[in-house]
Amino acid sequence: MFAAKNFFSAGTFSADYLVVAGGGAGAGAYYGGGGGAGQYRSFTAQTLTIGTSYTVTVGSGGAGVASSNGGNGSNSVFSTTTSTGGGGGKANNYTGTGGAVTLGGGSGVGGGPNFGGGGGGAGITNAGSNSSGSTGGAGGAGTANSITGSSVTYTGGGGGGAYYTGTGGAGGAGGGGNGASYTGNPSNGTANTGGGGGGADGYPSGSDTGGNGGSGIVVIKIPNTIGATFSGGVTYTLSTATSGYNIYSITATSTTSETVTFSNGSFNADYLVVAGGGGGGQGDTSNTYSAGGGGAGGYQSLTSQTLTIGTAYTVTVGSGGNGAASGSAANGTTGSNSVFNTVT
Repeated sequence: MFAAKNFFSAGTFSADYLVVAGGGAGAGAYYGGGGGAGQYRSFTAQTLTIGTSYTVTVGSGGAGVASSNGGNGSNSVFSTTTSTGGGGGKANNYTGTGGAVTLGGGSGVGGGPNFGGGGGGAGITNAGSNSSGSTGGAGGAGTANSITGSSVTYTGGGGGGAYYTGTGGAGGAGGGGNGASYTGNPSNGTANTGGGGGGADGYPSGSDTGGNGGSGIVVIKIPNTIGATFSGGVTYTLSTATSGYNIYSITATSTTSETVTFSNGSFNADYLVVAGGGGGGQGDTSNTYSAGGGGAGGYQSLTSQTLTIGTAYTVTVGSGGNGAASGSAANGTTGSNSVFNTVT
């Protein structure tokens, strides 16, 4: 026999989280501007509540379009925090101006005759660079964060496309795509960094497509005594490499209605473990010998034992022993052990 009762306590806990939106795409056509990076927002020591469902959304990167401005990146969300998608790069506007730092990285502005496209702005601090002659402007440099246990740079702006035979601007550190050089193609922003896509060069056809923006990411760092349950449309990984923490990296969501709910990672339980009883013996047919009854199985009862959510515990219910056959003058067989966790 096995019985168990679980006791869960509600409450709050402290969490760190990072919310990065999708990057904008680079512009197509001639000397396209680089895409702006998705917005970067990082928080520490935030209070979350056990049992509450929190919205979580990972923004997609903007799509590059031939002969047109790049598409904007999509917003990323966790709880009440929204990071804004990066702006798509602008097509040839004859200025070659780098994108500003806005809520989502600013769009690099396309160049014109003798000027490459401007670089896309980063997601928090650094504007994209203006073009320099026929060379596209560099994307703004992103921001490093070590919430995952390793330093990762996010939200670099996309580089601007070159003018004619010039050189495309470099993508900003943090996943920004490189702008296209003459007859080459721009790079996409790196997935799950929020980097902007590179701008197109456009020569010789003028119908090139800008680089796609990189998708965003949401990272949640919580104590390892807390577990997380996600709705079905969430793609994530769990790292326990940082001592004392569970770190969830959410890399994609299929809708904007996905959720995560937190629960206590450990709880108290009472349990009873009773083994199988032994089978009774049997005397002989002449009744010369009498026989004893089988012994009862062992009994163990424990209270307020700590168990951990997500851990697989061994559970075995022992069978009863068999009684000896009639007239056999034999012993009954031994009952089997019952087990729960480390208790036998």
